[in-house]
Amino acid sequence: MIWLDVSFETMVERAALRDVAWVHDELKVRHHYETFWQHVHALYEGLGPRDTADAIVDNEDPSRPRLRLRRPE
Repeated sequence: MIWLDVSFETMVERAALRDVAWVHDELKVRHHYETFWQHVHALYEGLGPRDTADAIVDNEDPSRPRLRLRRPE
């Protein structure tokens, strides 16, 4: 599995820029992420994806993604 690692805050900021093109309302986009996706993101985080991923891409700064490979035990 590959885990794309970004903070929730970054996820919301990117969604606000991207999804407003088809939602036509930045506040609606932010509200949807804060009321739905935040909970989904917390569920994923609770499963410990960083501990089981084969690779983690730190994509907080998309102009400088960092790849971390997990070594088999």
